[in-house]
Amino acid sequence: SGRDTDLGIARRFGGAAAAYSLRDIGAMNGRVVEVRRDSDNAVEDFSANQVASGAVEAFVGGSNSGYVSKWYDQSGNGLDMAQTTTADQPRIVNSGTLETIGGKPTVRFLNVGTNLGSTFLEATPISGGQNPFTHLIVASSENTGASGQTFVGGVGVDLRLSTLAMRMRSGNTNRTTSSNTLTSEANSLLTYIRASGRVPKMALNNNALEVESATPDAGGDELNSILGENSDSASNDTFGLVGTISEAILYTSDKDAESELSDLKNDINNYYNIF
Repeated sequence: SGRDTDLGIARRFGGAAAAYSLRDIGAMNGRVVEVRRDSDNAVEDFSANQVASGAVEAFVGGSNSGYVSKWYDQSGNGLDMAQTTTADQPRIVNSGTLETIGGKPTVRFLNVGTNLGSTFLEATPISGGQNPFTHLIVASSENTGASGQTFVGGVGVDLRLSTLAMRMRSGNTNRTTSSNTLTSEANSLLTYIRASGRVPKMALNNNALEVESATPDAGGDELNSILGENSDSASNDTFGLVGTISEAILYTSDKDAESELSDLKNDINNYYNIF
């Protein structure tokens, strides 16, 4: 299922359920992001080629800043991440300069309000039941010592930093890896898998997956409802991400069990040069 290599990885390997990136992983030369400039609140769509060519900075202009009002789903399923409240939008251009990590464009989630409340984006959630999934995230954190920062939130499952943690519905229990420590302000590849029997498996970069003991969920889950937070109450939340997300791809299957995880990680690493 990894054939048709002219397609991005969001359209291969059985097809992603949702996929967000500033490179073309399934947009097929179409739009990947909608940007709002702070000088007059005008918005415009950009393709991955335009992001790479300087068109976003040209649109934002001068010493102005630009913010992500919509991050388009490149899977073809139309699950775009959006934020209409300007104060809660993550940033893509800072005072005329494109946000980057390791030389690659990224979306920066900013601390707002109190505690670790963060800017965030929301989408129509995916009904995950209690089924397997694989979530691959390219992200960084400004403060790797702050536990609980949420990369992707949902109802029943949150994917967090603590080294890496998967919060599962039953008793709000965190399933946490023991050895996966991020480096501040550097891209990391985070792999979160819920295998058959709801067994959590997590890994940082190219490390081996760490398998946690399973905990039965109390009910069905909704996946992929929010990026950068675990709820839409950013002003006073304590689990917001202060850092960046460059790419987030969700497959509703266990790509480790399907022997496709290595190919997926290699594709991501070939672009981001993480490991």
